[in-house]
Amino acid sequence: MRSTEAAKKLEQVAQRLQQRGEAELAREVDEVIVALRKQVVGEPTGALMTTGEAAEALGVRSVNTIKRWAREGILEGYRRGGRVMVTRESVTRMLLNPALDEQKEQEACLAEDLDPFDVGERRVPPTRWPGRKPWERNAGSRT
Repeated sequence: MRSTEAAKKLEQVAQRLQQRGEAELAREVDEVIVALRKQVVGEPTGALMTTGEAAEALGVRSVNTIKRWAREGILEGYRRGGRVMVTRESVTRMLLNPALDEQKEQEACLAEDLDPFDVGERRVPPTRWPGRKPWERNAGSRT
């Protein structure tokens, strides 16, 4: 198991502990996550990271969040052609920033809110309007 996968598993454990009212233990797990992520970020693979690498290191689901943080100056970002690259140093600083925890909390709430709408691997049931969109003219007619 890679350290980023281990950090994600630990985040899930911390969330469950928090839900059970074990806030102190959840905080200790969060400290371990930060230490684990520092090791990942500290790997000597260059001074710049892709948005995907930064999102993985920070435990954020969306690369668009990383791009937004670079645009807002929260992360130090640079354009390389059509890509946004962020510095390892700014990602390391962000690991200790409370905004990271707020972002993760927002993403967890959003995932929880959207969960009832997720069909998962199940097939979507057929509609009355095969091959047509219901809002198109004569969608219900059989022509």
